[in-house]
Amino acid sequence: MREVKWETLKWVDWYNNRRLLGPIGYIPPAEAEEACLMQT
Repeated sequence: MREVKWETLKWVDWYNNRRLLGPIGYIPPAEAEEACLMQT
C-alpha cells in the first residue's frame, strides 16, 4: 500500500509542478499560477 501512495504522490507532484501545458505557453501549471498571482 505504501508503494501505491508513494507513486500517487509522485504523479500528483509531476502533474501540478512539472508537466508542460501547451495552452499556457508550455510552462508548468504551478509556474503559470505563480505568474498570475504576481500580476495582481
